This record gives sequence, C-alpha cells and structure tokens, in this order.
Amino acid sequence: MKIGYWEVQTDIREALLEKGYKPVPLNWHAVDWHKQFSKNICDAYIWHPHALHVQWFKLWDRSFFIENFLKRKCFPGSVTAYLFQNKQHQKYIFDYFRLPAPVTEILISKQQAEEFFSLASYPILVKDIWGYGGYGISKISNKKEAHEYLRKKKIPINKDRISEKHYIYTQELLEINEEFRIITVGSQVIMAYKKISKHLLKHVWRGAEISFDVDPKIKEKVREWNKKLNLDWCGWDLAKDKHGRLFILELNPIFGIKVLESQGVNLADYLVGYLDEITYASRRRSFKF
Repeated sequence: MKIGYWEVQTDIREALLEKGYKPVPLNWHAVDWHKQFSKNICDAYIWHPHALHVQWFKLWDRSFFIENFLKRKCFPGSVTAYLFQNKQHQKYIFDYFRLPAPVTEILISKQQAEEFFSLASYPILVKDIWGYGGYGISKISNKKEAHEYLRKKKIPINKDRISEKHYIYTQELLEINEEFRIITVGSQVIMAYKKISKHLLKHVWRGAEISFDVDPKIKEKVREWNKKLNLDWCGWDLAKDKHGRLFILELNPIFGIKVLESQGVNLADYLVGYLDEITYASRRRSFKF
C-alpha cells in the first residue's frame, strides 16, 4: 500500500517502511499541495502536524479534502482536526456528549458580555477561542477587572461586525487538587502523567514537574470518553477538584511531545501503528465474502 506522508518527517517514513508500506513524500505546505495529492493518489495519508498553532486551518483543510474528495483515510482526520485549537468547537462536543467540564459560556455580543459579567460569581477565567499553551487566558477577580477586560476587548456594538475573534470564552475557576495530561493514539493510552506546579497554568514548558503516578481509573475514563469522540490522537488535559471529581479542561489534537521524547517514546511508531490498524479494518469491511 502507498501512504502519503509529509516529506520532512523522516521518522514517519522509517516507521512506514518498517510496516511494509510504500512511503510517498508530499509537501503538505506547498501552494499546490492539492495538485500533488491528486496526482499521487495514495491508499492513505499521514502526517504529524506539529508547530501549526498559527496555521491550524491547514490541519482541517488537508484532512477534509483527503477524506471527502480523494475518498481516502487521513491521519489525523477531520473529526480530530475539528477540535484543534478551537475551544468553541470543544464546548459543542462536551455539551453534546455530556462530558464533565467546568461550567463554560461563550459570549458573542457586547450586551451578553456586560450582562454576564454583572451577574458572575468571581473569580472566573476568560480565554481566547483560539488560545493555546496557556496564552490568551486571564483570571478575573471582580467586576472592576471584568469591565477593564471588556473595554480592551473592543467588541463592536453592531452585531453584524462581530467575528469569532471578539468572542469571549468564560469558565468557572475550579479548586483544583491535581492536573493530568493523558495522551492517546486511537483507543490506546500511550502515556499519562500528573503536572505539578503552584502556578495557575501548569505546563511542562513553564516549569511544571511531572509524576507518572496516575490512577488507572483515570486512564480508563479517558478510554471511555474517547470511544464516544473517536479521536485519532489527543492530549487530554484533566483536573481533579477538591471533591475528587474529574473534569476535562481541554483537548489538544496537537500537543507538545517533550515528555514523550524524554521517556524514549517513538511517537511515529504509534501513529503508523494506528494507521495500520484503521486501514486494515477498512480493508476488512470492504472485502466481500
């Protein structure tokens, strides 16, 4: 089978060769990428779309084209891409599947925001819809700070001029005892660790320490949730509050792999192994007895 991959990712190429696939190098970032893909029709396509935080649209763009027009499997697929760096989309999914998340509101007009902040129970968190890595997150402690935040946000009074960049994502500030990152590829949990820091934002790149002492029940709960979402891969950010309740803070279909690398985990092997699994399942379904 021919598998299209991002030409710069030699680790993916080696993993494909080891599985017996024929790797087809493609430039996923080229202006004429769609022409390349159309001329080199493969059985499936795979890339590890790292460092795309400011170019998130490419992830959804490529996967949607491959799945819906070329009619081929893509890793990651458009369902996974739908949730990348878009907290608004994630709220839709959390609400639909009734997944445990902090109480969240999306404010889409100046009037709605003013009404919300006048009645809110402080402190609260406000986040940018497109924020990542802790950027675009602010803690608001009282109405005065909320008023100043709203003033700087400059939401147009004319509703026809409002775009997603003006939306405000608000979330209750949980009393968190523990935070976790659980990494899944398909239905498999490939790593789970606790993030330890005194700071509000607990990121490894910000200096948070890690512990691999994670309750197996948490991993099992993530597997249960992932069966509903059917994500190709994901970094699950979870929190346990002072009452022992587990919440999903955020989903990250593109996430830092520093901890994986520090533990000698070859992510490419897992990604290609998962692609092998889903393409094999697809071939079995298409085979007529």
